[in-house]
Amino acid sequence: MTLAALTCNAASSAEALIFDNPFFVAIRAGDNVYGYYYSKDERFSCLFMFSGVNQLKNIDNRSPAQIRIETYSPNLHQASFAYTDRDKLFDVSGDLFVSSEKWVIRTEKPQGACNGIGADFGRSPDDPAATRFTVEKKIEVVGIGIANRKTFFYRQPGAEIEKRFLLRGDIALIISKRGDFAHVRFANPNLVSSTRDPVITGWIRSADLKNPLPPLAH
Repeated sequence: MTLAALTCNAASSAEALIFDNPFFVAIRAGDNVYGYYYSKDERFSCLFMFSGVNQLKNIDNRSPAQIRIETYSPNLHQASFAYTDRDKLFDVSGDLFVSSEKWVIRTEKPQGACNGIGADFGRSPDDPAATRFTVEKKIEVVGIGIANRKTFFYRQPGAEIEKRFLLRGDIALIISKRGDFAHVRFANPNLVSSTRDPVITGWIRSADLKNPLPPLAH
C-alpha cells in the first residue's frame, strides 16, 4: 500500500502518544488504537505491531481501561510489508491496559524473541515487574510506515540529501506529508543501550514507505 492509502486507513485525524521509552509508539485514530515496539540487543531483534480495531468506542478516558488487541510481525521477506502478507505464525492476541497515562501490554504468549529485549510483555498491570510505558507528550500524525529500501533523509523536501538514512525494514512514525516527501520520527533500535538520543526526525521520500496496518474502522 502507498502512503496515500495509509492516510486513508489511519483516518484524517490521528494522535500519536510519545512515551518515556522511545521504542514504543501508539496512535489513536477514531475508535482504533495501534502502534509498534522496535528494539534490539546484542543477539536478537524485536519488532511487532499491535492493533485494536474499533476497540475505543466504550472507553472512558478518565477510568482504567482494558482493550483487546492483536499483535503481529510484518513479513520482512515480502516486498509490500502488507498486513495480509504478514507471517501469521507470529499472530498473538493480547490486552492493552491503560491507566493514568501508563500503558501495559500483555500478550497471551511471547511475541517472538521480544520478552526481555528492553521490555516484558507477559505480565499483568498489577504485577510490580510489568513494563509500564508512560505518556510524555501527544502529537498529530499521519500514521506508520516501513522503509522498503535504504532511503536517505533530506533537510527539507527536495533539498540537499543527508548522510542519515533508514534501512529496509525500519519502522517509523509519519508526522506529516509535503508533496512527495514524508516527515518521519525514527527511534534507532541499535541505540537501545546507548547514552545517545536514539530519536531522529527528518524528511524521506514517501514512495520508500509501505503501509503495514490492517484495515481500520472509520
